[in-house]
Amino acid sequence: PGKKNHNPTSATEWSVVFYKNTVEVAKDLPNCFISKSLAAHKIYRRVPYAHSFRTMDKNLDFVIINVHLYPDTKILGKGTNREEERKKELGAIASWVSQNDDVEKDFLIVGDMNVNNKEELINITPPGFLSLNDEVRKTNTAKVNKPYDHVMYRPEWTTEIDKEFDFKVIDLVKLMKPLWNGLGEYPG
Repeated sequence: PGKKNHNPTSATEWSVVFYKNTVEVAKDLPNCFISKSLAAHKIYRRVPYAHSFRTMDKNLDFVIINVHLYPDTKILGKGTNREEERKKELGAIASWVSQNDDVEKDFLIVGDMNVNNKEELINITPPGFLSLNDEVRKTNTAKVNKPYDHVMYRPEWTTEIDKEFDFKVIDLVKLMKPLWNGLGEYPG
């Protein structure tokens, strides 16, 4: 947000992907910020980044678009319809996907979408996409406890989704605490 691309707040974000011996970067697929303009963007508060991968056996490739959509905070000022801003962002992402799906069809929009409830999810989901968190499970383990996080995909093209496994929410702090083991004092 704003005219400056780097500032010491969560308004400046860099996505990171951890993977080991399961996938490799697919350099022939989209792997970039989805807009050249990264600061003072007309649509995105934080411009999403598309990461492309291929399984080691070369049987599956896909693009993950990392997002952090408009928040529900006072910093946006009065009169800002935050839900409509998120809808615009997702609509622009869906448009980018359509413009870039000639080589690849499996696009996953993943991240903090700041969705508050099922009605909002239905309203902002772009046509042709579904959320794996369609039950709007609460994904934020803090006191807010909202269904912020989602994985959106196009069921017409991304057929490899394990719908039985569905969408699981885990508390990483709780999960990692026993593994901290002698690495110093646990920060949590």
